[in-house]
Amino acid sequence: TEETVVTLQESKVGEAKTVLVSSSLASLVSAEQILAVVDTPGEHAELLLNGLKHGDSLETQCLAATLLGDCDRADVAIRDALQKANEAATDVYLRLAICDSRIQRAEQDALTAKCLIGLLGKAPTELQVQVCSSMHHFVGSESESACVAALESALISDSAELRASAAVALGDFPNVPEST
Repeated sequence: TEETVVTLQESKVGEAKTVLVSSSLASLVSAEQILAVVDTPGEHAELLLNGLKHGDSLETQCLAATLLGDCDRADVAIRDALQKANEAATDVYLRLAICDSRIQRAEQDALTAKCLIGLLGKAPTELQVQVCSSMHHFVGSESESACVAALESALISDSAELRASAAVALGDFPNVPEST
């Protein structure tokens, strides 16, 4: 920008720092950039990967993670980026967006189930309701019994909405005892 150029001309001492700040700001991806490609995410996987890693806000990162679910399933770079981002993410909304994208790409695994199970007890109620509806993707998987146990524990929640969502999700699991 012009302001950066002026700063560089005025101070040789601060030159490296100014260049670093300028370049890091330039690499951030905005929500507007992500929303501009919402109809064609497969054609903009690189932007979405950048948004996941360098989004200018949590909203941007969540949008990028969600749209990566619509990209080419054969793209190993996307699979690896989602897995790595899931391991590093601490925000519950971002973790759910990543898990949902992995599920949408048919890449859910025991780590995805573990992430969802972890969210089921610690996230805000409205997010836990969404987690319940994602659990049916683990029917018949090695994580089925852990998912069933987590859903059963949600049946004692103070939230009627969460209890209902857990009960509906449990109906998708054929091996749940009728007493549950």
